[in-house]
Amino acid sequence: MSNIFDDTILRYGPWQEFERNTARLLLYAGWHDIRLVGRTGDGGADVLAVDRNKAVWIFQCKFSTRSAPNKDAIDEVRRAGQIYDADRLRVVTSQDPGRSFNQERRKLEALGLKIEHIGPNSLKSLAQNVPLYAPGQMELHEYQIDAVERLRSAVLESGRGQLVLATGLGKTVVVATMVADLLNDGLLENGRVLVLAHTVPLVNQLLMSFWRHLPKTIATHRLAAGERPINYDGITFATIQTIGNIDDLPSFDLVIVDEAHHLGAPEYLRTLERLNIPKIVGVTATPWRASGVSIDRLLGKPVLSMGIKEGLAQGFLSDVDYRIFIDNIDWKLVAEQSEYGYTIAQLNKRLIIPTRDEEAIRVIRKVFKEENRKRGLIFSPSQVHARSFASDLRMNGFTAAALTSDDDARTRYKIISQFASGKLQFLCVVDIFNEGIDVPDVDLLVFLRVTHSRRIFVQQLGRGLRINSGKQNVIVLDFAADVRRIHAALDFTSSSEDEVIERLLLSHALVSFADKSMGSFFYEWIADLGNIQDYEEDELVRLPVIDPEQFNYPEPL
Repeated sequence: MSNIFDDTILRYGPWQEFERNTARLLLYAGWHDIRLVGRTGDGGADVLAVDRNKAVWIFQCKFSTRSAPNKDAIDEVRRAGQIYDADRLRVVTSQDPGRSFNQERRKLEALGLKIEHIGPNSLKSLAQNVPLYAPGQMELHEYQIDAVERLRSAVLESGRGQLVLATGLGKTVVVATMVADLLNDGLLENGRVLVLAHTVPLVNQLLMSFWRHLPKTIATHRLAAGERPINYDGITFATIQTIGNIDDLPSFDLVIVDEAHHLGAPEYLRTLERLNIPKIVGVTATPWRASGVSIDRLLGKPVLSMGIKEGLAQGFLSDVDYRIFIDNIDWKLVAEQSEYGYTIAQLNKRLIIPTRDEEAIRVIRKVFKEENRKRGLIFSPSQVHARSFASDLRMNGFTAAALTSDDDARTRYKIISQFASGKLQFLCVVDIFNEGIDVPDVDLLVFLRVTHSRRIFVQQLGRGLRINSGKQNVIVLDFAADVRRIHAALDFTSSSEDEVIERLLLSHALVSFADKSMGSFFYEWIADLGNIQDYEEDELVRLPVIDPEQFNYPEPL
């Protein structure tokens, strides 16, 4: 029997799970770009989804243990349709609706506005008839199958396991597949798994991402933001903060810690010790930040570790064309002064002069048109800049919007839905698309902000690395690189294969500069600096002393 919609969910909820299971039903029925909106200020929308014809639908979900929904539900979905610019409207109810609901529907349909309805019996029937797995599920690569087997063996043999995979290489598919196997094979005594993350958005994203790799018979629940499930059978997704404040939890057989580089934080250590869960798995794309505590000591050595370089080399990530734009550099001055050494801050000031927005717009317009880009993500340095740059893009004929952490839920979900459905070509973002956001069809990334954090750089870069149907590669335009990011870019693109290094000097290279000799200079210089991203701002580094007869200094622009 399907666990998506059974009598327990329809009778007891909670209402948040009723909304989520509506979204899950749509996924298994073949819809895409499904987003949960329902929250305070949602404007009457609970679920947004796009059908096979690319029409945007609004779903208003009405859960009640007793009372029948009335015509207020019709009014709410009408308002939501206007706010979110939806093409079609539908109301989903846990109880059969009352007379006023049906009368209002018929009246509006006579006026040309059709509002569809799905009731409890239809929900149960649909849940029974959808496929066991969501359609379009990709087969696992060999390394993912290997990772599932290794992780499963580690959990059963030692009770702990660690998986390190770069963004886009399928951490979720590996872990979800392993958990499904353990539950289906009856190897977890109580049939309960706990998945922990450090923020509510990450919990929500993980929960929905797991659905793609779970059979519909495994229930999923959320324990976060004031919500508690009726039961904990199957998989419960929770924030570490919520778990830390609840004493009457049942016994879990296995805990999965997402973004396990947070695992060494005192809050995680205290909570996991209190829960005393017999088996633990940690997954991360960026293992080098562990709050001062060794992840290996807590989880054991990774059963499998694959970074961006390996993923690119083996074709598991989208090809990257990384272009760094640098101008107005007095190279002769740099060479004359290099023997004395510079601090990181001085190097950035003398060497890295960000291109102005007008020039960035010109380059973006040229690349978007000539290289047939479909969708772009722009990382801005501030909220003011994001809104201004989005306006500049619109003035240049693009459809674009800004998205910041200050935007309310209604605005955020409307913009993301428009981006997902193709109505927007660009999003200008500030600290939104770092951790845990899946945008596989993005084929252009633009850096207009500097970050000294290797972790954030890799996370942002990862937004464009996912392989997607019809996507040839991702072009990265970096207008605000500092010496640390140049080092990181060269590091992830280089390998033991000579051809990759040679490509650095080609016109369509993974890393290109305004002048080929600049590229040569930078490569020689950075190759000698080691882990420059770990240097402090005031720490001295030394540039190589370049023989002017061997190096043709370009004139400043």
